[in-house]
Amino acid sequence: MLRKTRQLTVPFLILFATAAYAGKQDVTIVNKVKKSIHHVYISEAKVDDWEEDILDDDVLDPGESVKVTFDNSHKACKWDFKAVDGDGVEYLLMGVNLCEVSTINIR
Repeated sequence: MLRKTRQLTVPFLILFATAAYAGKQDVTIVNKVKKSIHHVYISEAKVDDWEEDILDDDVLDPGESVKVTFDNSHKACKWDFKAVDGDGVEYLLMGVNLCEVSTINIR
């Protein structure tokens, strides 16, 4: 099975795409469900609102992954994730410590 990996440039998270400026919270999000994911939102755990959809108009098909790179200005370790599939089913991961975890599996 071919595993497609994409690197996203997320305007609210990324100022620099080089490894020298990468934040310790960089994470790869993997779609482990049998449906395409149409939206992925990431917000600091202490924030009440979801930020913009990091996939924009893209779709994360089953087995695909996307790497999200943070810049050094983001110091928080705990982040919340919400993924939404094509049927509107939401997958939530709350309070994930990105200082200790580098891969998030949507299941």
